[in-house]
Amino acid sequence: MFGRGFKLSLGIFFTLFILFLYGPTISILVLSFQGPNGGLTFPMRGFS
Repeated sequence: MFGRGFKLSLGIFFTLFILFLYGPTISILVLSFQGPNGGLTFPMRGFS
């Protein structure tokens, strides 16, 4: 019924949607394992 390209593009869209949905939660989870002086900031020094 549907072509292979359509299924592939739908799978890529679904993967990107899940990454967009759960990405901030995963990044906060990873950054929460910093020491007592750490915060929810990426390891950047100075101005960006």
